Amino acid sequence: VTHIAHPVPREKKRELLVHIIKSRGMKQVLVFVATRIGCNRLAYQLNREGVHATAIHGDRGDALRYLYPPDIDVEPAADMADVHECARMMASSEPWITSGRTAESLVPVLSDPVKEVHLIRDADGIAAFVILDLRGLTNGYVQTICVRPDRRGGGLGAALLSWAELHIQEQSPNVFLCVSSYNPGAQKFYARLGYERIGVLREY
Repeated sequence: VTHIAHPVPREKKRELLVHIIKSRGMKQVLVFVATRIGCNRLAYQLNREGVHATAIHGDRGDALRYLYPPDIDVEPAADMADVHECARMMASSEPWITSGRTAESLVPVLSDPVKEVHLIRDADGIAAFVILDLRGLTNGYVQTICVRPDRRGGGLGAALLSWAELHIQEQSPNVFLCVSSYNPGAQKFYARLGYERIGVLREY
């Protein structure tokens, strides 16, 4: 076994890694990263540089999530027609059913110019969408993720959330979300994907 050390400034590490992999035609490489977030970020950046990479974590459930083929085309909401379609999906799903929110009342949430709405389309329209808040103290907030009823249970929500995490991590090291106490299904979903409960917002 041959060990080679390349002293390099921190900000040049990824650039050197890409150069080594491409210049030597490497097909299988293991890169060890200190944190899960750093691992996700590096995999995302390597793919953008044309180096196919997958993040694998020690936690089996999380590892499988990131091994899930990222064969999804995510795009920003295009117009008010998209906003209204997403609002109807939200109004027909929990926790918005229990909270009594109508599609009309949810339109301002989706059309807020400071939020980002990204969605996945299929032959029947919008299959899933996510709302992100990336400003100030709320930078990294996954406000909403919603999957059309007929597309649930197939991994689309987990894949979209993985995409959202990598998108957020381009500018923020933190990803967080809030889950309603009366939405146990969502709580189990996020727990299964490695999220941890850090507190309770009372009378929120």
